[in-house]
Amino acid sequence: WQDATTMATEVKRYEAHETVLGSSVAKAVRDARVLVVGAGGIGCELLKNLVMAGFEHIEVIDMDTIDLSNLNRQFLFRQQHIGQSKCETARDSALKFNPRANIVAHHGNVKLPTFGPSYFQQFNLVLNALDNLSARNHVNRLCLAADVPLVESGTAGFLGQVQVFHKDKTECFECQPMPSGKKSYASCTINNTPSLPIHCIVWAKWKFADYFGGEDVNSDTVGDDDLLRAEENSLNDRLEKGFASWLFYKLFHRDIFSQRRASELAGKEKETWKGRSPPEPLDSEVILAESVADETAPLDAYGKPQLPDLVVWSLRKNCEVFLEMATKLKERNVPLSFDKDDRDVMLFVTAAANLRCHQFAIPIQSVFDAKALAGSIIPAIATTNAIISGLIVLEAIKILSGHFQECRSTYLARKPSGSRVLLPNRLRAKNPNCFVCSGSNLTVTLNTSMTLQVFVDEFLRKHLGLVEPTITVGTSIVYESGEDLEDDEIEHYATQAGKALRDLHLGGESVVRIEDNAQVLEIDLTIVHSDQLEGAEDDAGEKTEKLFQVSGDTPMPAIATNSRGVEPPPIGVAASASATVIADDNDLQVLQEPPQDTAVAEDNPRKRRASSEAERVEIEQAEEVVVLID
Repeated sequence: WQDATTMATEVKRYEAHETVLGSSVAKAVRDARVLVVGAGGIGCELLKNLVMAGFEHIEVIDMDTIDLSNLNRQFLFRQQHIGQSKCETARDSALKFNPRANIVAHHGNVKLPTFGPSYFQQFNLVLNALDNLSARNHVNRLCLAADVPLVESGTAGFLGQVQVFHKDKTECFECQPMPSGKKSYASCTINNTPSLPIHCIVWAKWKFADYFGGEDVNSDTVGDDDLLRAEENSLNDRLEKGFASWLFYKLFHRDIFSQRRASELAGKEKETWKGRSPPEPLDSEVILAESVADETAPLDAYGKPQLPDLVVWSLRKNCEVFLEMATKLKERNVPLSFDKDDRDVMLFVTAAANLRCHQFAIPIQSVFDAKALAGSIIPAIATTNAIISGLIVLEAIKILSGHFQECRSTYLARKPSGSRVLLPNRLRAKNPNCFVCSGSNLTVTLNTSMTLQVFVDEFLRKHLGLVEPTITVGTSIVYESGEDLEDDEIEHYATQAGKALRDLHLGGESVVRIEDNAQVLEIDLTIVHSDQLEGAEDDAGEKTEKLFQVSGDTPMPAIATNSRGVEPPPIGVAASASATVIADDNDLQVLQEPPQDTAVAEDNPRKRRASSEAERVEIEQAEEVVVLID
């Protein structure tokens, strides 16, 4: 009887799908092989939507683990999942919605050689739910190489977008220039694997709000592990030595120990800390006992003592300031809000951030630099993720049903344009000047005294986003990278990397071929020598150093505008010189100024004029920050 009931349930499972979509489209959905990249805010909603919509063959890639801060919007996760793999847990939870689905989870970096073009070719669709621009660019290039349609997405607070890309049919993700403006960062990165000073400063601001903002702090569960219970007991013992000592031990010893132990118990320690050293717990008593107090202020370039706020503190000094400020802030005995001009608050945040920087081998900051980095935070909105993930599935069904011409890039605005907050736009043709999908040449101007290593790291890897670059001049290979090099080749290219470009005959308007086998990408690059490059001005009006200047780097051709004279850019692409919002499936965004409301209209006969001509279209994104993503 139970078997009969189960069979009846399975027969009925897709009745509604076939009624709405038709039997042929419903079958195409069930048979399609789909790759989801990212299992965070958008990714969780997307996996749930896919299995509920009838998709049965899904693979998901994500390298992150679950953090407590994820639980308010990533609804496939629960408290008992903290420390576990996001993609594996999301798979297990999604299968409860549709046990017929076959979901394969890969806990790893999408940039690994395992996930190359041949891997992507097995899929009918790739759906992006990523949290950084670098990974988005990489997936875009792999989809071009594999000739697989890509549905891209991102959210930023109340703003969001879904875009569809397909080789030779539309522009690619990199056809539009990305701004170098403000950035947003995923909270899972900030909480688990920080790599930049700003990650630690945002974390310190969170901890300030947790312990001095007047709100109750969620207590973590200890579980059944003996080592974790012993660490919790040690933390409780610190209460006898005062709040400041307890808080130091909690943040820099107990939490770090628990994070590493959770990865170890989950069998993910090597994957989590691949390519970096894991953080070591800190104990204030040990630091103060084993180090010597700072007695003299360091000198500046003119031999005079540095101003106090410009001094980069030692580990001991950071420890002393943390303990002192934690005590003073606690004694205020009133809920506090972060204020950069509150001296005690800023010193606490600086010390806390620097202690975390020390643990993760990140350069520590002076009070002056920490204050400059502190910016506004925009939280992720669960409803935005839900709306965007639903639109992703709609575009996926259009592609699988053979109606690619009906696909749209859709923008979610904070305020309605006319009566709509969902604003669709027709897909654009590819940019003939895009070096990624159109094969156009690039010209880079630089000082050829630059070493080959700097050129590879700063220009090829960082600016162009290449993974395994090879440089060829004529028939000679100047530089090569990759995991399949022999020892003598590695030694040879390491020697080459220390040489100046001019000594390798890379300059004087020489044309070189740049190849990346990992992305199946080839670029013809002209290198032009210049003794001096003029950099941009910083906030203080000083000229910043500029290593290179690029031309032919995806400038946009003339485009059609909407009824307000503005073509709405995708999130992550500045709409104007002042546009600075960063976007993605963010856990949060770090901005220098608050985002503007958006209003855009569709480029078709039914387009509606915005309610106010004074409104500005400012849908933007960013880079690693930005296109964020969770």
